Amino acid sequence: MKPREGYPIIRYHDSDTQVLIGDHVEFKLGLFFWRGWQKGRISYVPGLSKEDATFEHNRLTMVSIHDSRGGRSGHVVQPGSSRLRNNVRFIRRTDDSLGTTPPDY
Repeated sequence: MKPREGYPIIRYHDSDTQVLIGDHVEFKLGLFFWRGWQKGRISYVPGLSKEDATFEHNRLTMVSIHDSRGGRSGHVVQPGSSRLRNNVRFIRRTDDSLGTTPPDY
C-alpha cells in the first residue's frame, strides 16, 4: 500500500516490512515494561490513515496500536529512517486486515 503524497513508507525496526493498518504486533511500553510483550493490532499509520492531530504534530508522527485490553498507545516513528523502534515487533498480517482506520478509533 502506498502512502499519501508527502508521507514516507513506515517500516518495522530492522526490517523491510511495511507497517500496515491491521497488522498483528507485539509491543512493550516503557512505563509498563514489567508486563513484557503485549499483543495488539496497528490501528493508525501516518499517510495511510485519515490525518489525526493526535498522532501527527509538526514533524513528529506516531503509529497507534490497539491492545488486547482495549487501550491505545502511540509509538513514535523515528524521523529520518521512518522506522518504528525495537519495542514493536511484527507478528503477522492476515486476510481480515482492517485496511483503513475504523471511525471509532
